[in-house]
Amino acid sequence: MFSTPQWPLAYRPSISGAASSRLHLDHYDQLTGAIGQLDARIEEAMAPFEASSAWPPSAR
Repeated sequence: MFSTPQWPLAYRPSISGAASSRLHLDHYDQLTGAIGQLDARIEEAMAPFEASSAWPPSAR
């Protein structure tokens, strides 16, 4: 019914393409790690305020 395209089967990334992909994935991992570290530092810095930021505020 539908013909299968043949170009994806013949596609082979070049060495430079593979190296570029590896660089992008490594950079992504580095950024993800940095974001995780920042999240941890923010959580630590916000800990003293957790009790005072209960929502909704109690009616007094």
